[in-house]
Amino acid sequence: MRGALTTHRKSRFFYGWVVVGISSLTLAVGGSTNGSFAILEEFHWSRANTAAAYSISMLVFSACGPLVGWLFDRFGSRRVMPFGVIVLTIGVLSSSFISSLWQLYVFYGILMATGVTHIGFIPNVLIISNWFFRHRALALGIANTGRGMGTLILIPLIQYAIQTVGWRNAYLLLGGLVFIVLFPLLTVFQRGRPLEKGLTRPGDPVNASPKAEEIKKISLKTRLLS
Repeated sequence: MRGALTTHRKSRFFYGWVVVGISSLTLAVGGSTNGSFAILEEFHWSRANTAAAYSISMLVFSACGPLVGWLFDRFGSRRVMPFGVIVLTIGVLSSSFISSLWQLYVFYGILMATGVTHIGFIPNVLIISNWFFRHRALALGIANTGRGMGTLILIPLIQYAIQTVGWRNAYLLLGGLVFIVLFPLLTVFQRGRPLEKGLTRPGDPVNASPKAEEIKKISLKTRLLS
């Protein structure tokens, strides 16, 4: 058991950096779905109407935050985040059929926001905090670059798809991208805690055991500070 828990000491490669890469990609893809809201401008709805959809999504983000933290501690990332991918995919695919304001509020304001929250900043911060002690700030910084990457790379690609195939087909393509890319990554490769891979965090004391109660305290502290 002790040999299994110290595997990372015998190898130059630490799986935590895979976790960071997955978190970065998840933030990039999730953030791009939220930023593609401009494709609904063809309906010529007033700014007040579209702003209401954005306000609803912000309320959902705020309301889901504590819930996501609790679900993460209760069920772990491999249940919470795939659930978020499914909800987000449903919201994005459904948005391709929007023809009225109430659908905009439900599909964009509620479903998509709920899905993004379950795969967004909070769960990824908790995962990385569980994996890193010594290089936690660096790992968080690298993961957070995904948010900018989504804005700089994915959103222009989405706009290109809109111009090429139309916004409805673009939403269908985006929904497929979300599911095909994120669902396998978050169910097969992502791990919420080093213990799931038989590892400990680099920098932890040698005699420290990564017990569930200790990990829970780390997650709670991260939620309070974030």
